[in-house]
Amino acid sequence: MKNIIFISDNDHVPWGGSEVLWTEIASRILSAESYEVGISPRKWRNQHPRITALLDSRAQDFRRTGDRPVPTLKKIANRLLPWKMQWKPQKEDRLILKKAAPDFAVLSLGDHNSGVAWMKLFRELDIPYALIVQLVKEGHIPSSDEQYYFDLKRGYQRAKKVLCVSKDNRHLLEKQFATCLPNTITIHNPIPDTSDIPEFPELGTANLAVVASLNVNHKGQDVLLDVLRQDKWKARDLSVNFYGTGPHERMLRELAAHWDITNISFEGHKSIKEIWSRNHIFLLPSRMEGLSLAFLEACYYKRASIVTNLGDSSSFIADNVSGFLVKAPTAELLDETMERAWHRRADWKAMGQLSRHRLEDLIVSDPVESATQIILDAIETS
Repeated sequence: MKNIIFISDNDHVPWGGSEVLWTEIASRILSAESYEVGISPRKWRNQHPRITALLDSRAQDFRRTGDRPVPTLKKIANRLLPWKMQWKPQKEDRLILKKAAPDFAVLSLGDHNSGVAWMKLFRELDIPYALIVQLVKEGHIPSSDEQYYFDLKRGYQRAKKVLCVSKDNRHLLEKQFATCLPNTITIHNPIPDTSDIPEFPELGTANLAVVASLNVNHKGQDVLLDVLRQDKWKARDLSVNFYGTGPHERMLRELAAHWDITNISFEGHKSIKEIWSRNHIFLLPSRMEGLSLAFLEACYYKRASIVTNLGDSSSFIADNVSGFLVKAPTAELLDETMERAWHRRADWKAMGQLSRHRLEDLIVSDPVESATQIILDAIETS
């Protein structure tokens, strides 16, 4: 019986969209009872129920030291040397791999520049591995003269499989590393399968849902506030509803107060059904994106979207037909796109239905099963 370890590099929050796919794959492999499965996310005080469920289902527990305070010196170094601090394998990580003794490793990356230390350990300990890449940052490229860049490139080249959540992200990987990556496959994050879809709400006050971590570096909510501070948007009958939490919640609240924007709300975490029982359209002005799971969920729930033209969003949205594409994450271009959307409010319901049809055309019926089979094939051929 082969041992497989699933490792998540998420060090920021107990749970996010990037955690869904690897936990679902691990659950499928566990249920097959043909493999021993270990999991190594961070250990959080408020551990997500899906992690607890895996541990209850006989997954071996290799969780890493959790949300402990970060020393001030390391915080400064992380700001000044964002990649170099992740370059050297950590003692704890090495001990985990030696204790787990896996025959194969699956590393889930929320950021394509992270994980290089794990990849070095895999190669050093002769552990074959696959990568799940949830985001490739176009504007974050390590210097090609540094050893870090070469180690990262080698890490992708030596992986048995690299699973990217969009074709665009695969293209960006090959561009940044100036190489072909024939081991790369495009897969999709799973979408909740339910027939209990809320009806499109009566269109009085227009409710726009921003469903994302409150992290402006990634999701661009500050760009949206820059648009909403204009008098024309303040005067309109709309409510922009932020769902989620994150490192910039306080900053966004203070910025909204500074600009006297009152037609917004911070809703925290709500169920998907609660969100789409209230809201008419999805809005996400991302600065970078793989393929947002919240965006796919909006399409599934028959809601049109206003999103930045990043990742594979243009494959899912026909601009002005089934949604609205923002050419780039700037206040001027977002304002122009939101204006187009505002004047098509009467069409939002029909556009949402078209976005659901397009989603069904593009997404396989069970993306988790497809991804699981890719991983199992890689294990068996290693």
